[in-house]
Amino acid sequence: MWSRRRFMAAVCVALVCLIAYFQRVPYTAEQQVDNDARWRLATARRVSELRRKLKDYYPPGWNHDGPRMNYMALDRLAACLEQGNCPPGSDTVILLVSHHFAQARDGWAAGEEVWAHSVHMAFDSLNYTLLYAVDDSEMLFIYRSIPDLIPILLLQPSNVEKCVARNNSYYLDQNLASGFPIDWETPGRHGCVKRVGYEEGIPLWKMFSWAWWEAPLHPMGRIWTLGPEDWGYFKHNLGNTYLGYSVQDRCERIPFYEQREHRGLVLAKRADYMTGNNMAWPDILPDIISSVPQDENGRAFELLATASGSLGDKFKGVRNVGPMDRNSWLNEVAKSKFMLAVGRPYLSPSPYDALCFGVPFINVIYSRNKNDPEDRKQWRTQHDALKFFDPPYVYHVLEKSAEELSAAILGAINNPIGRWIPPAMTLDATRERHLELATHDWRSRASTEFPELYEPSVSLTIRFSLSLTYTRT
Repeated sequence: MWSRRRFMAAVCVALVCLIAYFQRVPYTAEQQVDNDARWRLATARRVSELRRKLKDYYPPGWNHDGPRMNYMALDRLAACLEQGNCPPGSDTVILLVSHHFAQARDGWAAGEEVWAHSVHMAFDSLNYTLLYAVDDSEMLFIYRSIPDLIPILLLQPSNVEKCVARNNSYYLDQNLASGFPIDWETPGRHGCVKRVGYEEGIPLWKMFSWAWWEAPLHPMGRIWTLGPEDWGYFKHNLGNTYLGYSVQDRCERIPFYEQREHRGLVLAKRADYMTGNNMAWPDILPDIISSVPQDENGRAFELLATASGSLGDKFKGVRNVGPMDRNSWLNEVAKSKFMLAVGRPYLSPSPYDALCFGVPFINVIYSRNKNDPEDRKQWRTQHDALKFFDPPYVYHVLEKSAEELSAAILGAINNPIGRWIPPAMTLDATRERHLELATHDWRSRASTEFPELYEPSVSLTIRFSLSLTYTRT
């Protein structure tokens, strides 16, 4: 006769076997539909609750224009979840943590906003829901409300830095600096990065530094630092993860001009780019301009500038019309026969606009290896991302070389091109990289390559690539 202990052990084994059996039994179609419906409704309630609380904690205009866009995005997501008609991808939420993203929605057009606009276009084309934050507590509040819906976050590097540093003794300074008192957190439980003792935080492997320049600005290094250019391709393989961007959508809204004005357009938003010490063509532009033949209609050649400030009288043949609104400026670029670099700005998106309009770009070479001048890996240029492309699209000229510049200008005028987009910068190529970013198994990679950062301890010490060490407890 079995003892009571043996009987209970047998019952436990039987229950384990029974549970294992039912776990292997697939759901019927009806059960799956019912489970999906329950998940949708429960998630819709969480999304609606997040929307309601965001309005209380982070009202419109509290620190940026993101709240207004967040309300609309959350309303759309909650509604389609309740109705069961969400487009594929809608329940994937990407959290964008930088003022550049909201500014791009408002029409700003600096380099970071051009990149941010492309991020919007790529994720929008995948039907993803985009939410915005600029403050760490705001970011944390959104994430903790719907963590299962957010596979990745794109952060300004400074926000990654502050998130790593945030803890029970450091959170208050950040909240007060934002100008808005935050009172939703549990007293004595403040943090940001997920770690032992703060399990509700954001996993470090979900956070990506969104950085315009080439330095690795993330505790996990270059792989978790996103770049607008393929730095590894033209920087001796020392590159951040190439996310890239595209100007194709806005470019194709501008007409292609078969007939162009007999002119080039100077890439310089400020007059001191031409009058300062960094000018690539000091004292040689007037003679080169005057040497360009008239066109078939007898029009004299000129350079058009759209710079703020005065050029003085040293640039004969350069007509400065001053700054323009974005659309007017793009049209003036499209009507020109080439775009001329003058030494600054570095890595501007504008040459990509020009090429997409069918306008060749004349790039400045700052330096090259005298013993091997054709080794482009060793070139330093104004736009390194274009240094591997050739005429008739991109002409490369050593600074202060009148002979090379004159030849490039005549080459661009006499060899017109059609619309051209670097293959990696098409909308399709850019969308594919954003899809890979959002769907890649970053968790496994982080746990393998960075086990000490994957689940940090309570004492969190992280060395940033900008050579600052933070130790927070």
